[in-house]
Amino acid sequence: MAEGTKQTAKQRASFARADRLKKEEAAKNLDPAERLVITKSGRAYPIAADDPGIPAPDYFKGAKLPEMLKDARVYQTERGPVIARPERPDEQWQARDRAQQTTKKAEAQRTADQKRDTERKAETAKRDAGRKAEDQKALEKRKAEQKREADQKAQQQKQDAAKLEAARQEQRKQEAQKRAEERRAEAHVLAQFKQQQADQIAEHRRQTARLRTQHREQSTSLKGREGEAIDRHRHDIKTIDDREQQALKEFDVKRRSLTGRAAELVRGKAHFDGRREEMQKKFESDRLHKHRDLEALKERQFTAQQEQRLKHARERLDMMKTHRQHRDETQQQHDRDRPRLVAERQKAVERNAEIERGHKQEQTRERGPELSR
Repeated sequence: MAEGTKQTAKQRASFARADRLKKEEAAKNLDPAERLVITKSGRAYPIAADDPGIPAPDYFKGAKLPEMLKDARVYQTERGPVIARPERPDEQWQARDRAQQTTKKAEAQRTADQKRDTERKAETAKRDAGRKAEDQKALEKRKAEQKREADQKAQQQKQDAAKLEAARQEQRKQEAQKRAEERRAEAHVLAQFKQQQADQIAEHRRQTARLRTQHREQSTSLKGREGEAIDRHRHDIKTIDDREQQALKEFDVKRRSLTGRAAELVRGKAHFDGRREEMQKKFESDRLHKHRDLEALKERQFTAQQEQRLKHARERLDMMKTHRQHRDETQQQHDRDRPRLVAERQKAVERNAEIERGHKQEQTRERGPELSR
């Protein structure tokens, strides 16, 4: 049991020594901007020094990984993705330092060999290079100065253009705001004018309706009087007819009496017939008089109706002219007062806005000490 354990420890030590040799061998050819990752099988892969890798759970999303791979990372190498655990920084830097030292020694040897060959050429080219460098430096300095001046000029032009554009935008904004306030003030004044006109038209309509009602009542009264006259005429005619029948009846009774027959024998039948005819003519004369009175009344009523219609028409025409005149005067008054009322409305809005801004500033100043506490 102890022998197996000892052999296993020796094997682990041998494996560790082999891994270290592999790391050193790989670190010799390692670029300074790279570092190595070592897999579980002991293979070393160069990667970029600043490559942090991708956590294995993020790379294998949805897959169930064993506990030993949860802290591993996936690195992209020239041979494809490699999964490995992050090494301890001390071991990586030690291997990198040893590789860099070996590289520096070989580079120093090559440099020493090349130095003797290049010194003579360097001495000759140094003077030419110095002159060229000075000329190039002076040229670059002049170009840099010219570029700086051009940049400053362009920057100043941009600033001036930005200021000018900002001033124009502010002016346009103020003009647009002023036009909007003018439109709102004019709309307010027009709304008041429309309401006044609507009230005036409503009042005119009420006056017209009252006049029409008065005219209708007068016309109805005249028609009623006409009907009353016809009824009264019918009653008078009926009264005359009744009196006529009663008088003729009494006359016939008196004529058939003993005295009447005696008088008829003395005076003759023509006497009573003449009296009867005279009586009928008298009643007929009364009826004609009533008819003439009715026709005269109708004529007078017709004349009154005509005069009333003419009067109504004149009154309506006068009222229409008066109303039209009032509307024209109101419209003229509105046209005269519109600029003044619009200006007053704008001033009132500006005063209210100024008061509102003053209240807001005062509230801001009052809240300032409270916020500073």
